[in-house]
Amino acid sequence: MDRESAWRQAGFLPLAEGLFYFPCGDAPLSAEVFLIPGRECTWFFDCGNGEYALNALRAVPGRKRAVISHFHPDHMGNVHQADFERVYLGDFAYRKVGDNGRAVAVTARIAAEDGTDMHISPLPSCHAKGSLMLECGRYVFLGDGTYAAHKNGQRAYNATVLWETIRALEGVCAEYAVLSHRAPEIVPCRDVLAELRAIYAKREKNAAYVLL
Repeated sequence: MDRESAWRQAGFLPLAEGLFYFPCGDAPLSAEVFLIPGRECTWFFDCGNGEYALNALRAVPGRKRAVISHFHPDHMGNVHQADFERVYLGDFAYRKVGDNGRAVAVTARIAAEDGTDMHISPLPSCHAKGSLMLECGRYVFLGDGTYAAHKNGQRAYNATVLWETIRALEGVCAEYAVLSHRAPEIVPCRDVLAELRAIYAKREKNAAYVLL
């Protein structure tokens, strides 16, 4: 069986240009698991939460590595049980996981060590501190990195962090952003930036947050 057939049999669905994903779920809450082919390894962006995503990960043959977008359980709940040989995490998620011999803390942009056009970078995020993004050719995986936090029942963007998010995304060469929890959604990067800039423009003088 060729590897794409094995991925499909495991439950992964085509996303775009050789990329695949395992759908998100609600019981328990689980983000999509994205699959990116490498030369030597199969790479994953996030590992989901619960047995359905875990069984799909385990059914993928060969060597596996993962990039975890952030520390929330729906994105990294399976990190200890999945059979990854290496896991890349932001500094906050790394502290949650601990040094288990497989975990790598990412504090600056690095290239994936697999002969592929992939780079892992910190992503300043109002949604979750210590977030990462994964650039892969024409696509950048952002997880929940561009989403708001919640403050007193409202969506809230820390104005300073939001500006840092915008600056980080301005340095990305990818054409399209892949967003989590949207079935998933592929959006032109320019549209993501336009939305964030519009939110930033709503900030009030001396206000720490933009409330929506």
